[in-house]
Amino acid sequence: MDMNTSMERTVSTASYAVSGSAGVWGYLTLNDWLALGGFSLAVLTFLVNIWYRERHYRLERRKMERTEHKS
Repeated sequence: MDMNTSMERTVSTASYAVSGSAGVWGYLTLNDWLALGGFSLAVLTFLVNIWYRERHYRLERRKMERTEHKS
């Protein structure tokens, strides 16, 4: 593969990537992007809540086990 073929392939790939991303960005309106952002934050909040709740339950179980062993 010579330098020109490699350069042409790189330029072609880059142009397709840029035009594809411009199409995606142009397809969605600002309200669509904000809705996606809000949904993403809601899912992230849900997952973080599950994670912290599980940690809380684990700590409570350890406390209960300690008090049972002391009795």
